[in-house]
Amino acid sequence: MVSHPRVDGMTGLLDAYRAGVQAVLCAAEEAAAAIRARHDAGGIRQQAAAEALEAFSVAFQCEALPEPRTPVLEALRAIRSEPGDEGEIPCPECSGRLRWARDPGNGHVWGKCESDGCLAWMM
Repeated sequence: MVSHPRVDGMTGLLDAYRAGVQAVLCAAEEAAAAIRARHDAGGIRQQAAAEALEAFSVAFQCEALPEPRTPVLEALRAIRSEPGDEGEIPCPECSGRLRWARDPGNGHVWGKCESDGCLAWMM
């Protein structure tokens, strides 16, 4: 049996629901952005996968959770139009320098802001 944390009242249930839905939407958007940032993003399978994830996220977010996007998603969207295997963009969180690298073999994208405790990821 799975144990679930106690949620008090309807407000607590709605907050928990919204947080769960937002996490799923964020994951879908980040996955789509990571696909689009890959070297092989022009392939039909990658385009279809990214478009499906983006369409799902936009449609559901418009209906249920009109909230701002995440800084990692904003960074991945900026990186996808950048040429080469590495570079630097302004950090969407703090406006510092965000260094990024893209693996040409598997398409993984790494990013790290120069500011301590700011954005850092690997996808």
